Amino acid sequence: GISNFRTTKWRLSKRSKKKKKKIRSEIVQKRCFSQKIFLCTSCVELPRNCGKKTGGAMMKDEEPQRDNREESLIAEAQPTNDVSSNSANNSRVPGNATTPRSGVPTKRSATDFRFGKTIGEGSFSTVYLAKDIHTRREYAIKVCDKQHIIREKKSEYIKREREALHVMSSVPGFVNLYCTFQDQKSLYFVMTYAANGDLLPYINKVGSFDMECTRFYAAELVIALEQMHKRGVIHRDLKPENILLDEKMHSLIADFGSAKMAPSQDSNVVPPVKPPPEKDKTPMSRSFRRNSFVGTAQYVSPEVLKGQPTSKAVDLWALGCIIYQMVSGLPPFRAGSEYLIFQKILKQDLTFPDGFDVTAKDLVEKLLVIDPNARLGADDADNRYDSIRNHAFFDGINWCNLREQTPPQIYPYLPGRSLEGELRSRYRVPDNLEPGLDERQLTRLLGLELGTTGSNLPTEQSSLARVSEVERQQRLEIQKTDKWNQFVEGELILKKGYVHKRKGLFARKRMLLLTTGPRLFYIDPVQMVKKGEIPWSAELRVEPKNFKIFFVHTPGLDERQLTRLLGLELGTTGSNLPTEQSSLARVSEVERQQRLEIQKTDKWNQFVEGELILKKGYVHKRKGLFARKRMLLLTTGPRLFYIDPVQMVKKGEIPWSAELRVEPKNFKIFFVHTPNRTYYLEDSEGFALEWCSAIENVRNSTYSNSSS
Repeated sequence: GISNFRTTKWRLSKRSKKKKKKIRSEIVQKRCFSQKIFLCTSCVELPRNCGKKTGGAMMKDEEPQRDNREESLIAEAQPTNDVSSNSANNSRVPGNATTPRSGVPTKRSATDFRFGKTIGEGSFSTVYLAKDIHTRREYAIKVCDKQHIIREKKSEYIKREREALHVMSSVPGFVNLYCTFQDQKSLYFVMTYAANGDLLPYINKVGSFDMECTRFYAAELVIALEQMHKRGVIHRDLKPENILLDEKMHSLIADFGSAKMAPSQDSNVVPPVKPPPEKDKTPMSRSFRRNSFVGTAQYVSPEVLKGQPTSKAVDLWALGCIIYQMVSGLPPFRAGSEYLIFQKILKQDLTFPDGFDVTAKDLVEKLLVIDPNARLGADDADNRYDSIRNHAFFDGINWCNLREQTPPQIYPYLPGRSLEGELRSRYRVPDNLEPGLDERQLTRLLGLELGTTGSNLPTEQSSLARVSEVERQQRLEIQKTDKWNQFVEGELILKKGYVHKRKGLFARKRMLLLTTGPRLFYIDPVQMVKKGEIPWSAELRVEPKNFKIFFVHTPGLDERQLTRLLGLELGTTGSNLPTEQSSLARVSEVERQQRLEIQKTDKWNQFVEGELILKKGYVHKRKGLFARKRMLLLTTGPRLFYIDPVQMVKKGEIPWSAELRVEPKNFKIFFVHTPNRTYYLEDSEGFALEWCSAIENVRNSTYSNSSS
């Protein structure tokens, strides 16, 4: 309204003084009308007398004359008014007529929906979960603020998004645009409601996807790109947040605000609409980043940063970034600022963490190429990415009916230390893990079968006694160079390590050798003499005493004794916890003050905000395939802090609630499950079960007291 006011005022200055007073009143009238915030996407740069006609019917509560900036958005916002159809090409019926059969109005407004919770927010819009009062169907309704759009000159984004949604509606793998309408303050886009949210929280929750999950969702994304590029739509902002999951956990592409439309027969090269001036084309230029940059920093392609023409290859670059993130847990290009991220992208500064799948790495490397024409799939014809489909990473994918298949459950990819296997948490928050640690769980997690089926031993251990004859001979040949080979009488060594063998109060250091046979030898490593052998029989049993001590019995022990000797209470009476752990949450006020006074000299005291530290220790906190050393602090409250021990900075806190659960994976690895995320922690000293016991004990004490 301001530019309209100023332009008119300049023209009036040449009129006679007699008419000035009357005309000034007209100016005020016009300015007030402009502040009703009607928009025009086509002529936002020409606020007066643009001469464009509208294509939409007037709303019943609108004045017959309005600011020209309104006209085009009326046309853009009303072509699809029939919410009862999935098609984006329905004809309009003026007014608020209703269909004779269903009684559902074909002309929609905000009063036709009940608006529920907010499910998304953007810079100029909010997305609500809403229910149609006529059909009771749920939709995601994007509500765009007109005032913000015109102030920030975002009308082109709205126009582009509506056009792209119109083209992609009813295409499998994309959100449908059911209808659009507007009122004086807002524009409304009624779209598919994706009941399971977007992909990013799932990646954050489990750390990283296993190969089956990654392969499936990457394949769906490839098919979606084929469909999109065939119709001349280049997304330009593909990222996990814009990949939604429907009620069956299939992916849906959303958010086309940064999309570019190209001729459908050839979307390979699309010239930029408004390239930045030559002096501003540098990717690190402030004006370039502010005005010309589209997309998200971690996923933007090099050609966009360089201000070069964009093509479908920008989406192939984003595909590589998303696959990398699904496998590793983090985007491929990360830094402390957008500037540093852009520098890494332009230099192709790409590293892969240990454990990254080999075939996935090869695919990502072929997609994240600086030259857009050299990216895998860039030269494919007939709108099919056969070179990507035929890559070894997608071996086993049935491309014909992918969207009719049941998606795999989302599990984390947690590669173990050996090449033979991986650890996979099949925990489903928050229902599938019972409170506490019962005897069966403990025995399983310790890797002790106790004669039952369904062993959960790591692959390396479970296969110790299943060595083929060919492999046995190969390993025996290699073993000849081992200095301990002379003591095992031709047997294959399955496991070896130093132990202290105690007899009464006396302990002697020995090399313990577990071999095929099976046999257990113990050797004096100083004199290099075989001191004896533990006799093996069907009655032999092992008894872990704690994380350092274990017994080998003949005959054996029952499960109850094993659990008791581990010192884990498991929520029963007659606690056998060590004194320090059993009293973690039962500290008297006097003792608390005494310990807090002593704690003041502890260098970690500065991070716990006045709470008493109950347990502390170094762990490796993993996110996907990336691990960082942290000091973990369990305190009263209860609270769980993790600290960077090098920079001495508090990095975060694991949110505590009654739903928090711990899951020991083995002696070193344990999970802390919260409703929104799973924290993967590794104690290299082997105290994982002790951590689980301490956390569970504090949780039980805290929430059992609060509930009572």
